[in-house]
Amino acid sequence: MNPRIALPAAAVALCILIYLFVTSGTSRRTLGGPVGIKASASDDPSATNATTGSAAGEAPAASGAATAIPTALPVQNFSDQELQTINALPPQEQAERLMMAAVNHYDGAAKMVMDRLESWRGRVKKSDNWDTVDTAARNSSDLRARNAAIEMNLMIFGLEKSSVFSDRLIGDATANVGNRGFDFYMLGMLGNRGVDSNRIHSTLKDWAHDADEGTRYWAIEGLSFLGSDDTIRDFLDVLRNDPSMNVRQRSGASLARAGMLTREQRMQAVPGLLEIAADGSAGGPTQGWAFQALREITGESIGNDAGAWRSWFADHGAERTEQFRRADPNLVLGNS
Repeated sequence: MNPRIALPAAAVALCILIYLFVTSGTSRRTLGGPVGIKASASDDPSATNATTGSAAGEAPAASGAATAIPTALPVQNFSDQELQTINALPPQEQAERLMMAAVNHYDGAAKMVMDRLESWRGRVKKSDNWDTVDTAARNSSDLRARNAAIEMNLMIFGLEKSSVFSDRLIGDATANVGNRGFDFYMLGMLGNRGVDSNRIHSTLKDWAHDADEGTRYWAIEGLSFLGSDDTIRDFLDVLRNDPSMNVRQRSGASLARAGMLTREQRMQAVPGLLEIAADGSAGGPTQGWAFQALREITGESIGNDAGAWRSWFADHGAERTEQFRRADPNLVLGNS
């Protein structure tokens, strides 16, 4: 077992996206996600851009009222001609078109992907085109697209929702450091589907404290797919304490927008982020990532001022959590 998933070169990705949208008629703006799946845990994680980026410049100071937030995803509708064209395509192109349509908020596109999984089994393969589509889906602002990407990845790599396969992935990761990027991704996806979720969480959490930086980095990636409340504490711990700035940065991204947590769940991270943001011993970059995560989680444009953030959270934190609870639960912060 030695699969490799890599982020395609920018020029290739651009050509692919132009092809997918121009030929399908479902063209809208799309931004490729920042993270591809690398195979080797020993590869330099700095080659992958974490979602939160470096510490942002000063944003506006806090105001008296909470900022209005979007509560529903945009919706586009397929024309009859578009559906006829997609349905006439071979399975590989059909899957790619429908996944990109889901990323771009076409009504029913994610469900179409889910409904066609079995008919595509063994007929949709990993390719440069698919890697680009998969990256966009895993970083979509619609959790339905992210869910569809999980199902597609499990299908493409022949991983059944069974403890047999989680055992194999754990065994492979233990024996082959170079496969941990892939193995941890797939473990997180299986755990998200309810396969050995507690065991996978515990295993990835242990690897998130491994001596090898790459192993820790990819363990955070795997944990982000679980989408469970108990991973929030893991990310906060790593953001504050990991010796690698790359791993800390990825933990901030996992709290803010990467992975499968809902926006309501991410609000649970705010008290811990406030502590990190106010702690000078955490270091400037880490404090900056904490402030950036606070902005992305809450939707508020408050500057790097821990006192202002504490005041805002005391006054509006419960209100914002309730707004997320009432909003479309599929709406997350993403690249589309």
